[in-house]
Amino acid sequence: GVLIVNGSLNMGGLCQFTGIVVVIGDAAIAGGGPADVAHIIGALIYQGSLIQDSSVGGSASIFYSSEAINAAQTVGRYTLSWWRER
Repeated sequence: GVLIVNGSLNMGGLCQFTGIVVVIGDAAIAGGGPADVAHIIGALIYQGSLIQDSSVGGSASIFYSSEAINAAQTVGRYTLSWWRER
């Protein structure tokens, strides 16, 4: 899939995303223990802030996968599933 985050991304808690993640802000991928490991399979692109508050911690992982990226590009149409503004 394709995940676009307008702000910062904090990812943890045994979650996994396969596809392209684009973050307009900082990205913190947690991996402190067995119950707090996050994985991204595909690609992560982030802009980052002036303070560079981005990190990949512990046993969290980001794996580049051309197969996942190619699959994300074949999505025919996009649907906005959730939106929140502050």
